[in-house]
Amino acid sequence: MKAVRLNEFGDVDVLKIEEVQEPNLRPHHVMIKVDSAGVNYADILRRGGNYPGPGLPSSMGLESAGTVTEVGSDVTGITVGQQVMGWGRVARPNTSPSTATWCSPIPTPLMRWKPAVCPSCSSPLTTS
Repeated sequence: MKAVRLNEFGDVDVLKIEEVQEPNLRPHHVMIKVDSAGVNYADILRRGGNYPGPGLPSSMGLESAGTVTEVGSDVTGITVGQQVMGWGRVARPNTSPSTATWCSPIPTPLMRWKPAVCPSCSSPLTTS
């Protein structure tokens, strides 16, 4: 699969589309067939070397929305076929692994927009 990759810090010209390995399902993860992916300010900061993240090279993007295709053995409350928005270390263009606790079902009124941008404001980590 292809992903936007960061091999060095810098301006937008350092971003490259490269072939990457398919992610492996972990017990506490779900796999999302991505319909939409978001880019936020953290991604811009990361590209410039001003935001924490994995070592280089790494893939860009944190947020995605789509359909759950696989559910890890430790996951409860999320099922295959469910429409979710979530975030993880990378939001790949085809399939994205996400920690299940960082996923939320997409509310029916939002489904037509595929809200990849919503996880930052709807995550259990950022709400009370």
